Amino acid sequence: MPVKEQIPALRACPVAVAITGLGPVIVRDHSEMLVIHEVLIGDVYELDALPADPALIVDLGANVGVTLLEFHRRYPAARVVGYEAVANTYRLARRNIAGVPNIEVRHAAVTTREGECVVRTVRGASWAASIDFSGTEAPSDTGETVPGVTLDAIIAELGDIDILKLDIEGAEYAVLKACTSLSRVKMIVGEYHRDSGVAPETFFELLAQFEVTADDLDGPHGRFSAVRRIREADRASSGQRGGELL
Repeated sequence: MPVKEQIPALRACPVAVAITGLGPVIVRDHSEMLVIHEVLIGDVYELDALPADPALIVDLGANVGVTLLEFHRRYPAARVVGYEAVANTYRLARRNIAGVPNIEVRHAAVTTREGECVVRTVRGASWAASIDFSGTEAPSDTGETVPGVTLDAIIAELGDIDILKLDIEGAEYAVLKACTSLSRVKMIVGEYHRDSGVAPETFFELLAQFEVTADDLDGPHGRFSAVRRIREADRASSGQRGGELL
């Protein structure tokens, strides 16, 4: 079970957390503390299948930048690009990564189509957000208008992705289903949300090109990793005799 589901809510507490190898990371609430716990203590992205020398890592759902910093610590030569929809969280992520080379974070919601959308948040839980494209809901004290960008547009701009981190609070299925460029993604690591209304078998049908490893599929949330299978034509052209792509 993800740490999110195991630790009770704490009071809002803007603090600077000193993290060995990453420096101080500023957080405001219990949800951001739990992100630190998941990434650095729970080691949710400590996977054997991670490539040795990725050139491009993209983080969809960057939160306050902890995963961006952790990926940079592991792969200092890689370009690391994050996307965060919630404005206050995006600004904190920018502050946390300031001065660190090869990292950037962009203020945008990763969606199924381009254009403005309303992102609704939960006070005191910055990881929780939902997106409305209907045009019927105006921004409020829990909603804000942000630009929307598709995964196809991200790939078209940035190029082939070696590691795609995907944790966008239930929008994962819709974003992957709308993407026509998954063949340009080598590995996906992220979270599956059963409470999005999509059954696990339906979700993972989208990743038929990948070898998928998943856990906690009976609960509301579960972690998964997916490594793209290498085609025989690609293997022959690269001189490989066997094995997976990464």
